[in-house]
This record gives sequence, structure tokens and C-alpha cells, in this order.
Amino acid sequence: MPTLHLFHHAGLARSTQLLLSLVLMLPLIALASAGKVVIAQGEVYALDANNEQRTLARRSDVNEGDTLITGADGRLQIRFNDNAVLALSPDSQLRISEYHSRDAGNDQEQVLMDLLAGGFRTITGSIGSTDRDAYQVRTPNASIGIRGTHYEAVLAESSLLLGVYDGGIVVSNENGRLNVGMGGNFLFAEVGPASAPRGLLEPPARLNQSRVPGTGQPGQPAPDDEPEANLEDDDEGGLSLEEAFAGDEPPPTIPQLTDEQQAQLLALLSELDDELTDLGEKAENQPITADVRLTEAQQIELANDPDKGFIVLTDSDGDAVHFVYRVDGENGPVFVNYEGETLAELDTGYVSPDRVYKGPTQTDPQSLVTLERDDQTVEWGIWNASPNDPATLLESSTSLSESSLDTTPFFYVFAEPADLTTLTGTRNLTLCSSMDCINVSASNGETLSSADGYMDVSLDDLTTSAGMNLNMSDGSQWSLYFSGEVKNSLLNTNDLFIDYGQGEQDVSSYNPGDQSPQATDLTGEFQGLFINSESQGLEFVGGFGVSSAEADQSISGVFLMSGSGSEADITAQ
Repeated sequence: MPTLHLFHHAGLARSTQLLLSLVLMLPLIALASAGKVVIAQGEVYALDANNEQRTLARRSDVNEGDTLITGADGRLQIRFNDNAVLALSPDSQLRISEYHSRDAGNDQEQVLMDLLAGGFRTITGSIGSTDRDAYQVRTPNASIGIRGTHYEAVLAESSLLLGVYDGGIVVSNENGRLNVGMGGNFLFAEVGPASAPRGLLEPPARLNQSRVPGTGQPGQPAPDDEPEANLEDDDEGGLSLEEAFAGDEPPPTIPQLTDEQQAQLLALLSELDDELTDLGEKAENQPITADVRLTEAQQIELANDPDKGFIVLTDSDGDAVHFVYRVDGENGPVFVNYEGETLAELDTGYVSPDRVYKGPTQTDPQSLVTLERDDQTVEWGIWNASPNDPATLLESSTSLSESSLDTTPFFYVFAEPADLTTLTGTRNLTLCSSMDCINVSASNGETLSSADGYMDVSLDDLTTSAGMNLNMSDGSQWSLYFSGEVKNSLLNTNDLFIDYGQGEQDVSSYNPGDQSPQATDLTGEFQGLFINSESQGLEFVGGFGVSSAEADQSISGVFLMSGSGSEADITAQ
């Protein structure tokens, strides 16, 4: 069922106008009762399927088709017919689209609610306990399914915040899916606009903020073992909440409860608060998963907001460029990557990496180029590994002894990949004329004397073709020509042409699939990522590593290509 895209909370008056426009489209029908109001405080009312408004009080019916609305001082608690309990926060709007058991009038049980603004906390009932597909809450950011659950959902500004206190939920949208609570690695989650659900290790401040009417104590929905309120009988003391809050006097501590009931409820609330505190501490203090290669702090950083980029292993031929995430280490950055060689593995939460790459223990990484863009800094550098101070590659999450050493320098590049889904047409990029936008390392120690290159990008079918000529100080030349496909802003070449020799090479008529007489012993890799900014437009940051077995030579490097006619704002370090 598609996610309902409506609006976030932006003031009750504006939201109500939008809501009135929405309900005018609904059929004028009367729907069956889904439950009854247990607690009503402040401004609380319902708009039914016929666009008629009614004030809600204790014992009021809540029907299918109702949209429940609370004002800035309003709080509402509902007990549904399947014994579910739901507490609606102030400034909230929740539509009960469907809520019924399987009976003579319904072929199947179904709960379908739409959170339009604000938030709620709920303990689910019998519907959905055996058939999980029978329960769904839709929000502008994602849909929520359950597994027999006590959970909370809040729309805060542009994000959906979620917390699970018992059981589990599954949060999904077109960008990803995440288990929260039972069966997942997280107890809390956040879903931004047009983003995949992201697990959180600590509860967001906006969660667990509801209050018991008339007190300053944190509130919780009634637990499963709470005696059910007999809504058909008079309250003890004969006073309804609506009457209790009608005058100017401050409300009693907890209306309609005896002293003994008040003490029991407050003790229960204190116990539940302690349990939530314990859960938060466990999530904060325990490792996400057992991985001897990473510290707890590095795992937390990897789960939340790692840098993205790639490294170029200079002694590798055919497998030189690796897309990686970067986290902080004791001696500079630590690089991790995954078998799929993409930057999408962490979109749905923490995943133990396939490889962890740590730089030399004595040599600091050297920054080579910094590119200042509107909303990010693009950087690349080199880490001068050596036989006396090698880098370490760890491929086992359970044993540090399963490692290999890299004794040659390697490049690294970090930048936030661009969102290409909103771009169309073609772009023509070129290697900037300044030599500051390319760094090269050659196995024979020769340096780069000049370079030129181009890239043609079709944003309609996400294909590219490009070429580079690298002229070395010994008079030799490397020519790299390739075509490739773009996926999630990352370029993966599928057709690479390499030529190496002394003197100029005529490659002006290159076509994908061509082979030169010298190409049989040439191997290599060319990859990279696209970045985008208002000032510079679309750009490409790439890396390559190629070699010639016959000449016993290899070369690797990193570079930037920008749009025609615009020079990159580059600061050399």
C-alpha cells in the first residue's frame, strides 16, 4: 500500500484547513465504532467521514473514518475494541482509516491509520498479532508495521522519529527498510524526507515527552496487565474529565483515581522510566556487533555518519580503486568497504564491513588538495606507506591475525556523492588546466609533466565515455579511454582501453572495444564519483591504477574533472 504524502505539523490552524480539504473528498458514510476515549484533556475533537466535527470526552466513541485532532493543550487516550491503547500527543492529527476485526461485515481484520501531524505512543492489541500485514501506520516519510508492540512515533519538523519499548516494528519506504526493536540492531530510528530509515543508538529528545494529565510526570500508555476501564459505568466520584477541566481552577493531580490508584500508577510510571533508561544505556554502551577490527566508537560513527569516498592502492593492477567509508582512528583515518564496492550498504543501518584498511602506524596522511564547494569540502591525499611502516588490511571480523600488509603509498579521496536523479541532459567535463587537480604516482619514480582529459556524461541514461593522456617526465605516455555506467552517483567502467609507450600515441579515433597492438599485457581500473554544487555544477572525482607487464611499469592517480568553462576553486596543500 503506498505511503500517504500529506503534510507535517506547521500550526494547528493551517493543518486543519488542509485536513478539511482532504476529508471533503471522503464519502458521506457512517462507520462503526473502533474504540472509546479513556482520557480527554484540553482541546480534543474528531472530524468524521462526513466532515462533521464533534468534541471528544471520556466514553466518547471513536469511529472508523475519524480524524482525531489535539490542540496545543490537548491530550487524548483511546482504548480500541481489540484492547489496544493509544495516547495522542498535543498538536497531533491521526486518521483512523480502518479499524475492525474479522466479523460478519468484514472479511478480514485490519488496522490502517495515518499520522498526519504530531505523534503518538501505543500498545497494540490483538489485531496484527497473528497477521502482521493487518496492521499499518502510514506517515509522509514511511510506513510502520508491527510485531506485537509498545512503540512511539513522532513527526518532528521534517523527520519521523521512532522508539520501541517492547516488541518490534518494521519501518519501510521506497528507499529502504529497517527493523527496530526485536530482530534489529536499534531501539530508535529516524526517517528523513526521501531518505531510507536510519537506526539511532540514543533516544531522540522529542520521544517520551508525553505527560499524564494534571501531573508533571512522564507518561506511558497503559500496560497490558492494567485493569480495563469500565466505560459503561460512572466514574468513581461521578466526575468526568470534561467537567473537571471546565472551570478556572487547576486540575486535580489525576482525576477519577483514588489515592491507592494514584500511588500504583505513579509507581508503574517510575518503573517504566527506569526500564527505558536502562534500554538507552545498553544501546549506548554495548557494541553494535562483535568486530575486533573496530572500536565501539568507530562502529557508532560508521552507523551514524561516516565520510564517503575511495582509496587507490598504488601497487595493485586490475583491482586498484575501492569505494570506502572513513571513520576516525588513533593514527589518522580508518577505511572500511564492502564486497559490493558501493556506498549503499549502510542505508538501512550498521553492517559489519568486509574489509578494514588501516594506514601506517608512524606516518601521518598528507593532504594534497582541498576543494571548497557550497555545502561540502572535497579532499584527497596520500598515505606514504613503506616496507618499514606498512599499511594493514584486515579481512576477518574475529581475528586480527588474518591480515596482509601494503608497503607502497596509496591515495584517498572523500566527498559527498551527488544526487543525479533530478538532473537531465548531457554534461561535458574536462581536466582543469592547472596541474593541481591531478596527482600521479609512477612505479619508476617518474613525475607527470602534462595531462589532458575529458568526460561526456548522459544524465538521461546515466552513461559516460571519457579519456585521459598522461605525459611523463621520461617521455613516455599513458593513454586511458573508457566507457561506463553510473549507479548511485558512482562510476563503474565496463570498457577500458589502455595504451602505453614512448612518444605520442594516436588515440583520437578511439571507440569502446578497440584494442591496440600493445594492449594485450595492459591491465587496470578506473572509477570515481560525481559531486554537484550550485557554484561549480556537476564535477567528477576519479581514481585509476594501470600497469604494463611487458614494460614492467605501473601508474596510479586521482584527479578532478569540471564543467567546460569553469575553473575549480582549488587550494593546494
